[in-house]
Amino acid sequence: MDIIFQWGLDFIVMIQQIDTPLLDSFFRAITSLGDELFYLLLFSFLLWCVDFYLGIRVGIIFLLSVYVNNGIKEIFQQPRPFEILPEIQKVQASGYGFPSGHAQSSLVVWGSIAYWKKQIWIRNLSVLLILLIGFSRIYLGVHFPTDILGGWLFGGLILGLSYFIFLKFKLDFIRGNMIFKIIGITLLPVILLQIQSSPDIISSVAALTGIGYGLLLSFLVYFN
Repeated sequence: MDIIFQWGLDFIVMIQQIDTPLLDSFFRAITSLGDELFYLLLFSFLLWCVDFYLGIRVGIIFLLSVYVNNGIKEIFQQPRPFEILPEIQKVQASGYGFPSGHAQSSLVVWGSIAYWKKQIWIRNLSVLLILLIGFSRIYLGVHFPTDILGGWLFGGLILGLSYFIFLKFKLDFIRGNMIFKIIGITLLPVILLQIQSSPDIISSVAALTGIGYGLLLSFLVYFN
């Protein structure tokens, strides 16, 4: 593991040799496109302005990915590169490093959008953003290259599973009995927190629950 960390640090130091204030600002802007706040704004836009069902799908996949990512981080408990070499840090970051949440989230979100919105320009933009967001985390010194690869790997697995679930059930559950939906959204966080619990996981489960109740209100408006 020390060999992998050293290789990762050497790679980060190498790419930071070309850093400039302009590049720093560019990659800080790029990495902000992988922040949770940006995704919540994106989901709202998709939900109300583009495609209601697409917004639901992408939002659910993203929140489940955040929960899984935090759980995996708790298992591996890998450090971030700046914890070993502080001078390479260019932005704030907290928590464990592997797998990268930004890399995983960008793949599940933009991968989902690219799959369901089949225009070529959307697919090209999605691939570009996935690559740039991942690279920005390395450039800014907050993730090892292996963190990014791990994020893409787990993101791909979640994306594949999500395709199967949504293609099989086709969101028919949203027209089901409202009482059952309320019970399901209420019990889900209890079950998830019984599986694993930490401050980051509690935060992601709380967000998942809040979005769930928000979607219930959306269903009432959309279908009535």
